[in-house]
Amino acid sequence: LLGKATVNTTFSLKAFGRQLLFCGFTWDQVESGMPIVFCGLIVLVLLSLYFSAKKIPLRQKLCSLGFFTFMLLSFWLSPLNKLWHMLKAPVSFPFRQSFLICALMVILAAKAADAFCATKKEVVSFTLIIFAAAAYIVLSQINIVSVKEIVVTLMLVAAFFAAVMFLYLTKSSRLRLLAGLAICSLVFVELLYNGRYTSSLFEKYSRSAFIVSSNNIETILKERQETDAFCRTEKTYFESLNDPLMYDYNGLNYFNSLQNSNNNSILSCLGYHGVWNNPADVSPAANSLLCVRYIISPSNEKLSIYNPVAENNSLTLYENQYSLPFAIIT
Repeated sequence: LLGKATVNTTFSLKAFGRQLLFCGFTWDQVESGMPIVFCGLIVLVLLSLYFSAKKIPLRQKLCSLGFFTFMLLSFWLSPLNKLWHMLKAPVSFPFRQSFLICALMVILAAKAADAFCATKKEVVSFTLIIFAAAAYIVLSQINIVSVKEIVVTLMLVAAFFAAVMFLYLTKSSRLRLLAGLAICSLVFVELLYNGRYTSSLFEKYSRSAFIVSSNNIETILKERQETDAFCRTEKTYFESLNDPLMYDYNGLNYFNSLQNSNNNSILSCLGYHGVWNNPADVSPAANSLLCVRYIISPSNEKLSIYNPVAENNSLTLYENQYSLPFAIIT
Protein backbone atom coordinates (compact mmCIF):
# COMPACT_ATOMS: atom_id res chain seq x y z
CA LEU A 1 0.00 0.00 0.00
CA LEU A 2 2.81 2.39 0.84
CA GLY A 3 4.81 1.49 -2.24
CA LYS A 4 8.55 1.06 -2.39
CA ALA A 5 10.58 3.41 -0.22
CA THR A 6 13.57 4.93 -1.99
CA VAL A 7 16.52 6.80 -0.56
CA ASN A 8 18.54 9.16 -2.71
CA THR A 9 22.26 8.47 -2.76
CA THR A 10 25.04 10.82 -3.82
CA PHE A 11 27.48 8.39 -5.47
CA SER A 12 28.17 4.74 -6.19
CA LEU A 13 29.75 2.91 -3.27
CA LYS A 14 31.75 0.83 -5.73
CA ALA A 15 33.58 3.93 -6.91
CA PHE A 16 34.42 5.07 -3.38
CA GLY A 17 38.16 4.85 -2.83
CA ARG A 18 39.50 6.64 -5.88
CA GLN A 19 40.15 9.80 -3.86
CA LEU A 20 42.42 7.78 -1.55
CA LEU A 21 44.75 6.83 -4.41
CA PHE A 22 47.91 8.65 -5.41
CA CYS A 23 46.92 11.57 -7.69
CA GLY A 24 43.31 10.38 -7.55
CA PHE A 25 41.78 13.85 -7.39
CA THR A 26 39.38 14.78 -10.18
CA TRP A 27 37.45 17.98 -10.82
CA ASP A 28 34.10 16.25 -10.31
CA GLN A 29 34.98 15.98 -6.59
CA VAL A 30 34.64 19.77 -6.43
CA GLU A 31 31.25 19.91 -8.11
CA SER A 32 29.30 16.74 -7.39
CA GLY A 33 31.62 13.77 -7.06
CA MET A 34 33.31 11.94 -4.22
CA PRO A 35 34.21 13.35 -0.78
CA ILE A 36 37.77 14.67 -0.62
CA VAL A 37 39.40 12.50 2.05
CA PHE A 38 42.97 12.06 0.80
CA CYS A 39 45.43 12.10 3.70
CA GLY A 40 48.43 10.37 2.18
CA LEU A 41 49.07 6.65 1.79
CA ILE A 42 51.14 6.48 4.98
CA VAL A 43 47.93 7.21 6.91
CA LEU A 44 46.21 4.24 5.29
CA VAL A 45 49.16 1.99 6.10
CA LEU A 46 49.20 3.12 9.73
CA LEU A 47 45.42 2.64 9.94
CA SER A 48 46.09 -1.02 9.21
CA LEU A 49 48.41 -0.96 12.21
CA TYR A 50 45.58 0.46 14.31
CA PHE A 51 43.37 -2.55 13.76
CA SER A 52 46.35 -4.89 14.27
CA ALA A 53 47.70 -3.39 17.51
CA LYS A 54 47.00 -5.52 20.55
CA LYS A 55 47.35 -2.59 22.97
CA ILE A 56 44.30 -0.85 21.54
CA PRO A 57 41.09 -2.19 23.17
CA LEU A 58 38.56 -3.95 20.95
CA ARG A 59 35.80 -1.59 22.11
CA GLN A 60 37.83 1.40 20.94
CA LYS A 61 38.41 -0.24 17.56
CA LEU A 62 34.70 -0.96 17.18
CA CYS A 63 33.80 2.63 18.10
CA SER A 64 36.25 3.94 15.52
CA LEU A 65 34.89 1.56 12.89
CA GLY A 66 31.36 2.65 13.78
CA PHE A 67 32.26 6.29 13.33
CA PHE A 68 33.85 5.51 9.96
CA THR A 69 30.67 3.71 8.91
CA PHE A 70 28.48 6.61 10.04
CA MET A 71 30.63 9.13 8.14
CA LEU A 72 30.54 6.99 5.01
CA LEU A 73 26.75 6.82 5.26
CA SER A 74 26.57 10.59 5.78
CA PHE A 75 28.46 10.98 2.49
CA TRP A 76 26.49 8.36 0.61
CA LEU A 77 22.93 9.10 1.75
CA SER A 78 21.68 12.43 0.43
CA PRO A 79 19.35 13.23 3.40
CA LEU A 80 22.18 12.67 5.90
CA ASN A 81 24.56 14.73 3.82
CA LYS A 82 22.08 17.63 3.78
CA LEU A 83 21.83 17.51 7.57
CA TRP A 84 25.55 18.30 7.74
CA HIS A 85 24.90 21.39 5.59
CA MET A 86 21.95 22.82 7.51
CA LEU A 87 19.45 21.12 5.17
CA LYS A 88 20.79 23.03 2.17
CA ALA A 89 22.79 21.56 -0.69
CA PRO A 90 26.04 23.56 -1.04
CA VAL A 91 27.30 24.92 -4.35
CA SER A 92 30.53 23.01 -5.07
CA PHE A 93 32.39 20.88 -2.52
CA PRO A 94 29.26 18.86 -1.63
CA PHE A 95 30.86 16.98 1.30
CA ARG A 96 32.18 19.68 3.60
CA GLN A 97 32.16 17.44 6.64
CA SER A 98 34.92 15.32 5.07
CA PHE A 99 37.57 17.06 7.17
CA LEU A 100 36.22 15.17 10.19
CA ILE A 101 37.03 11.78 8.74
CA CYS A 102 40.44 13.08 7.63
CA ALA A 103 41.16 14.25 11.17
CA LEU A 104 40.04 10.90 12.61
CA MET A 105 42.23 8.97 10.18
CA VAL A 106 45.31 11.00 11.11
CA ILE A 107 44.59 10.67 14.86
CA LEU A 108 44.08 6.91 14.66
CA ALA A 109 47.20 6.53 12.53
CA ALA A 110 49.23 8.37 15.19
CA LYS A 111 47.75 6.18 17.94
CA ALA A 112 48.57 3.07 15.94
CA ALA A 113 52.17 4.11 15.45
CA ASP A 114 52.51 4.48 19.23
CA ALA A 115 50.66 1.27 20.18
CA PHE A 116 52.08 -1.23 17.67
CA CYS A 117 54.47 -3.70 19.33
CA ALA A 118 55.41 -5.81 16.30
CA THR A 119 54.53 -9.14 17.88
CA LYS A 120 54.22 -12.12 15.55
CA LYS A 121 50.44 -12.04 15.68
CA GLU A 122 50.35 -8.27 15.02
CA VAL A 123 52.75 -8.58 12.09
CA VAL A 124 50.68 -11.31 10.47
CA SER A 125 47.46 -9.35 11.01
CA PHE A 126 49.05 -6.17 9.65
CA THR A 127 50.29 -8.02 6.55
CA LEU A 128 46.90 -9.56 5.85
CA ILE A 129 45.11 -6.20 6.17
CA ILE A 130 47.62 -4.59 3.78
CA PHE A 131 47.12 -7.35 1.21
CA ALA A 132 43.33 -7.08 1.60
CA ALA A 133 43.51 -3.32 1.06
CA ALA A 134 45.69 -3.78 -2.04
CA ALA A 135 43.22 -6.33 -3.43
CA TYR A 136 40.33 -3.93 -2.81
CA ILE A 137 42.14 -1.14 -4.66
CA VAL A 138 42.77 -3.35 -7.69
CA LEU A 139 39.32 -4.95 -7.84
CA SER A 140 37.25 -1.82 -7.15
CA GLN A 141 39.20 0.75 -9.17
CA ILE A 142 40.54 -1.21 -12.15
CA ASN A 143 37.76 0.02 -14.47
CA ILE A 144 37.57 3.51 -12.96
CA VAL A 145 41.13 4.86 -12.85
CA SER A 146 44.16 4.29 -15.03
CA VAL A 147 46.44 1.30 -14.52
CA LYS A 148 49.29 3.75 -13.91
CA GLU A 149 47.51 5.28 -10.89
CA ILE A 150 46.86 1.84 -9.41
CA VAL A 151 50.43 0.63 -9.99
CA VAL A 152 52.00 3.75 -8.47
CA THR A 153 49.63 3.55 -5.48
CA LEU A 154 50.48 -0.12 -4.88
CA MET A 155 54.20 0.61 -5.19
CA LEU A 156 53.96 3.39 -2.59
CA VAL A 157 51.88 1.22 -0.25
CA ALA A 158 54.50 -1.55 -0.58
CA ALA A 159 57.30 0.93 0.11
CA PHE A 160 55.55 2.34 3.20
CA PHE A 161 54.73 -1.18 4.40
CA ALA A 162 58.35 -2.30 4.05
CA ALA A 163 59.69 0.85 5.75
CA VAL A 164 57.23 0.57 8.66
CA MET A 165 57.99 -3.13 9.17
CA PHE A 166 61.72 -2.44 9.09
CA LEU A 167 61.28 0.40 11.59
CA TYR A 168 59.52 -1.83 14.12
CA LEU A 169 61.48 -5.04 13.61
CA THR A 170 65.05 -3.76 13.56
CA LYS A 171 66.91 -3.42 16.86
CA SER A 172 69.57 -0.96 15.72
CA SER A 173 68.80 2.65 16.64
CA ARG A 174 70.78 3.88 13.62
CA LEU A 175 68.78 1.70 11.24
CA ARG A 176 65.56 2.81 12.89
CA LEU A 177 66.60 6.40 12.31
CA LEU A 178 67.28 5.64 8.64
CA ALA A 179 63.90 3.94 8.32
CA GLY A 180 62.19 6.97 9.88
CA LEU A 181 64.02 9.29 7.47
CA ALA A 182 63.00 7.09 4.55
CA ILE A 183 59.33 7.28 5.59
CA CYS A 184 59.51 11.06 5.99
CA SER A 185 61.14 11.39 2.56
CA LEU A 186 58.48 9.21 0.93
CA VAL A 187 55.69 11.21 2.60
CA PHE A 188 57.27 14.50 1.49
CA VAL A 189 57.65 13.39 -2.14
CA GLU A 190 54.16 11.87 -2.27
CA LEU A 191 52.35 14.87 -0.80
CA LEU A 192 54.40 17.35 -2.83
CA TYR A 193 53.69 15.59 -6.12
CA ASN A 194 50.03 14.98 -5.27
CA GLY A 195 49.54 18.60 -4.20
CA ARG A 196 51.19 19.85 -7.36
CA TYR A 197 49.00 17.62 -9.51
CA THR A 198 45.82 18.71 -7.69
CA SER A 199 46.63 22.42 -7.93
CA SER A 200 47.27 22.05 -11.68
CA LEU A 201 43.56 21.24 -12.16
CA PHE A 202 42.49 24.63 -10.78
CA GLU A 203 42.49 27.84 -12.79
CA LYS A 204 45.40 30.21 -12.26
CA TYR A 205 46.14 33.81 -13.13
CA SER A 206 49.54 35.36 -13.48
CA ARG A 207 50.29 38.31 -11.23
CA SER A 208 51.66 40.43 -14.10
CA ALA A 209 48.50 39.89 -16.19
CA PHE A 210 46.32 40.84 -13.21
CA ILE A 211 48.28 44.09 -12.64
CA VAL A 212 47.90 45.07 -16.30
CA SER A 213 44.18 44.25 -16.32
CA SER A 214 43.61 46.04 -13.00
CA ASN A 215 45.34 49.20 -14.21
CA ASN A 216 43.32 49.22 -17.45
CA ILE A 217 40.02 48.78 -15.63
CA GLU A 218 40.88 51.35 -12.97
CA THR A 219 41.80 53.90 -15.65
CA ILE A 220 38.65 53.45 -17.68
CA LEU A 221 36.34 53.43 -14.64
CA LYS A 222 37.54 56.94 -13.79
CA GLU A 223 35.66 58.13 -16.88
CA ARG A 224 32.30 57.39 -15.26
CA GLN A 225 30.32 60.37 -14.06
CA GLU A 226 30.57 60.96 -10.33
CA THR A 227 26.80 61.08 -10.04
CA ASP A 228 26.61 57.55 -11.42
CA ALA A 229 28.74 55.95 -8.71
CA PHE A 230 25.70 54.25 -7.18
CA CYS A 231 24.95 51.96 -10.10
CA ARG A 232 26.22 48.70 -11.53
CA THR A 233 29.12 48.19 -13.89
CA GLU A 234 29.84 44.89 -15.67
CA LYS A 235 32.30 43.33 -18.09
CA THR A 236 31.61 41.31 -21.23
CA TYR A 237 34.61 39.04 -20.63
CA PHE A 238 35.26 36.58 -17.85
CA GLU A 239 38.30 36.40 -15.57
CA SER A 240 36.86 35.05 -12.33
CA LEU A 241 33.47 34.48 -10.73
CA ASN A 242 34.04 37.52 -8.52
CA ASP A 243 35.45 40.12 -10.90
CA PRO A 244 33.57 43.00 -9.22
CA LEU A 245 35.20 42.14 -5.88
CA MET A 246 38.58 41.62 -7.49
CA TYR A 247 38.53 44.98 -9.34
CA ASP A 248 36.50 46.95 -6.76
CA TYR A 249 33.38 48.04 -8.60
CA ASN A 250 29.65 47.50 -8.04
CA GLY A 251 28.78 44.62 -10.34
CA LEU A 252 26.15 42.04 -11.09
CA ASN A 253 28.33 38.95 -10.78
CA TYR A 254 28.97 37.43 -7.40
CA PHE A 255 29.72 33.86 -6.43
CA ASN A 256 29.29 32.35 -3.00
CA SER A 257 28.94 28.65 -2.37
CA LEU A 258 26.13 29.36 0.12
CA GLN A 259 24.23 31.82 -2.04
CA ASN A 260 20.49 31.50 -2.50
CA SER A 261 19.80 29.46 -5.64
CA ASN A 262 16.59 31.48 -6.20
CA ASN A 263 18.78 34.38 -7.31
CA ASN A 264 20.06 32.34 -10.23
CA SER A 265 16.49 31.39 -11.15
CA ILE A 266 15.49 35.05 -11.33
CA LEU A 267 18.53 35.93 -13.45
CA SER A 268 17.82 32.98 -15.74
CA CYS A 269 14.27 34.27 -16.31
CA LEU A 270 15.75 37.61 -17.33
CA GLY A 271 18.02 35.95 -19.90
CA TYR A 272 21.24 35.51 -17.94
CA HIS A 273 22.60 31.98 -18.11
CA GLY A 274 25.44 30.10 -16.42
CA VAL A 275 27.41 30.91 -13.30
CA TRP A 276 28.75 34.12 -14.89
CA ASN A 277 26.33 36.74 -16.18
CA ASN A 278 27.45 38.47 -19.38
CA PRO A 279 25.60 41.78 -19.91
CA ALA A 280 26.16 41.52 -23.67
CA ASP A 281 24.13 38.29 -23.88
CA VAL A 282 20.83 39.80 -22.69
CA SER A 283 18.54 42.59 -23.78
CA PRO A 284 19.13 46.21 -22.72
CA ALA A 285 15.83 45.99 -20.82
CA ALA A 286 17.23 43.30 -18.49
CA ASN A 287 20.41 45.31 -17.90
CA SER A 288 18.33 48.43 -17.28
CA LEU A 289 16.11 46.64 -14.77
CA LEU A 290 19.17 45.43 -12.83
CA CYS A 291 20.79 48.88 -12.86
CA VAL A 292 23.69 47.95 -15.16
CA ARG A 293 24.63 51.44 -16.36
CA TYR A 294 28.19 50.87 -17.57
CA ILE A 295 29.61 47.97 -19.55
CA ILE A 296 33.32 47.30 -20.09
CA SER A 297 34.21 45.48 -23.28
CA PRO A 298 37.44 44.73 -25.18
CA SER A 299 38.06 47.38 -27.83
CA ASN A 300 37.75 44.87 -30.67
CA GLU A 301 34.21 43.93 -29.57
CA LYS A 302 31.67 46.58 -30.49
CA LEU A 303 28.36 46.97 -28.63
CA SER A 304 26.29 49.01 -31.06
CA ILE A 305 23.23 49.29 -28.82
CA TYR A 306 25.14 51.18 -26.10
CA ASN A 307 26.95 54.53 -26.21
CA PRO A 308 30.77 54.44 -26.00
CA VAL A 309 31.94 57.03 -23.47
CA ALA A 310 35.63 56.20 -22.97
CA GLU A 311 38.38 54.06 -24.44
CA ASN A 312 41.98 53.12 -23.70
CA ASN A 313 44.46 50.80 -25.38
CA SER A 314 42.49 47.62 -24.78
CA LEU A 315 39.06 48.45 -23.33
CA THR A 316 35.98 50.47 -24.20
CA LEU A 317 33.48 51.78 -21.65
CA TYR A 318 29.85 51.80 -22.79
CA GLU A 319 26.91 53.55 -21.14
CA ASN A 320 23.38 52.22 -20.86
CA GLN A 321 21.39 55.47 -20.68
CA TYR A 322 18.16 53.73 -19.73
CA SER A 323 19.33 51.90 -16.62
CA LEU A 324 17.04 52.28 -13.64
CA PRO A 325 18.31 53.31 -10.19
CA PHE A 326 18.56 50.76 -7.39
CA ALA A 327 15.49 52.20 -5.67
CA ILE A 328 13.21 50.96 -8.43
CA ILE A 329 13.70 47.29 -7.62
CA THR A 330 14.50 47.32 -3.88
